[in-house]
Amino acid sequence: DAVRYLKMMPGVTTSSDYASGISIDGAAFSHTTYRIGDAPVFFPYHFGGIFSTFNNSHFSSTTLDRTCGKGKGPNMIGASIDFITPTDTDSSTHASLNVGIVNSGMSISIPVNRKLWLSASARLSYLNLLYGNLLEDNETKTRYDFHDVNITANYIASDADRLTINLFRNADRLKYTNDDYAMTTAMNWHNNLASLQWLHKSSHIEWKQNAYVSNFGSLLSLEMLDFIFSMPSIVTRIG
Repeated sequence: DAVRYLKMMPGVTTSSDYASGISIDGAAFSHTTYRIGDAPVFFPYHFGGIFSTFNNSHFSSTTLDRTCGKGKGPNMIGASIDFITPTDTDSSTHASLNVGIVNSGMSISIPVNRKLWLSASARLSYLNLLYGNLLEDNETKTRYDFHDVNITANYIASDADRLTINLFRNADRLKYTNDDYAMTTAMNWHNNLASLQWLHKSSHIEWKQNAYVSNFGSLLSLEMLDFIFSMPSIVTRIG
């Protein structure tokens, strides 16, 4: 996992191996910006911090840029971590499959024609299928699953112009049921992101423009016999 690898770099710290966040040069976790296609990803972690939401096989590289004192960076004092999407112009199709004990992922890159390339990656957990029965007893039951999806389209408009579209979604679903108290607690959260990038690069000038919308939502709910509590939270940024 790229984010877990970054935790081993100088000046990068975290409170534990299972912490959902990293600190850059002593800054708070909230002062680290994660981006795909220059669009922010608000909470890029799955439950417990074991996995980040990024499909490694989908990205060509990852960069960490300390932003303190740099006007080009976001309004953060930590760092910008950018996940660079593929820019392949290969004429052949590539695919990969990764199988793990709690989740599996697949990536594929397809040339549609000489000017358009599509890349897609998906990761899906099967925790409930393999471990659901181990996490329950006569009174309690726990269910948890997550998924991540990335889609990238690269279009060569001219010798000097390239358009790139990035789509991204991740979601976590956690539910705990206790029959003794007739209680069900659920915690769900997700990221949705879409970005469009135009890159003009010639012998005299390099010009890049980005447009994006990024959304993060979470829902904490509690249900009992005569009581229902729900606390949604949503943030959307357009830039």
